[in-house]
Amino acid sequence: MQYIYDDIQEYTQAFASRTMVNNHKFCLCSIKEYPSDNKQYYKRYKVPHYRTFFEIAIIENDSMQVQIGDTISYSSSSVIEVISPYQLFSMKPPVNLDLKNNNASSRIYTILFSASFLGKQIEDYEIQNQYPYFKLHTLPRYSLTKDELQSFKYLIRSMKEEPVIETKEYSKLLKSYLKLILLKISLITKNGDTKAIISRSEQITSQFESLLSKHTSPFLSIPEYASLMNISPAYLTESIKRATGKSAQTLLIDYKLLFAKSLIKQGKTSITEIADKIGFSDNSNFVKFFKRHTGTTPRRFRDL
Repeated sequence: MQYIYDDIQEYTQAFASRTMVNNHKFCLCSIKEYPSDNKQYYKRYKVPHYRTFFEIAIIENDSMQVQIGDTISYSSSSVIEVISPYQLFSMKPPVNLDLKNNNASSRIYTILFSASFLGKQIEDYEIQNQYPYFKLHTLPRYSLTKDELQSFKYLIRSMKEEPVIETKEYSKLLKSYLKLILLKISLITKNGDTKAIISRSEQITSQFESLLSKHTSPFLSIPEYASLMNISPAYLTESIKRATGKSAQTLLIDYKLLFAKSLIKQGKTSITEIADKIGFSDNSNFVKFFKRHTGTTPRRFRDL
């Protein structure tokens, strides 16, 4: 099983420049993309792993190979990446890149934050519902125009220039900057011919994920979700398969696991209560379900 990082401070130790606040619930980092003297950076991030927090990465003049969930991408432009908790992640340079002799002007700006940074009672799925680009099966990487890149860099510079003072007012200021960045990403992901949802299958998939991410009680069955969407279960499954390559049942399982992992890691809810919230009346069936899909039991996962 891949390693899980749940401490933002520990995770960002390799970054040359970072601003850490609010009991490690928020971090703003920047690093040159190919630092020949920073082998620890590559050693940590090139191995696929999970995190329990959200990430926004603005990569200038990108030439990284990045894995986010099931998506592995590589390009030579400036991009923004959005990564949810418990999405498999790795980042490494191309295999033919000479780090010692490379003079690339690339730079990575990363914002890491937990849902609770935006509010004590806010859960991961609420962030995904409010900002749909964080959903598990949406495109995790978007190209940036020159103007869009400069706009994000301006906001990041503004945050970095603020004097770091551990006060409520400073945290509120950073929250305001973060919310502004989240809203700007919303505009970028909704605009442009290559970024907008254009097919009926993608529209149905987006609507289905919205219902899943609004989860506040035991998850429903595929026929029940189809009924809420006024379509047949067969059409729902066919549309999601066409849009994502996965079945509706697989997406449902992914969201059950995301919700379960979040509650397990928080440590405030018993395994029996979590099983009930997911929709398992029998705790042993939930344990079998969790182990089948993660390779470990809920209790062992909590201790990772």
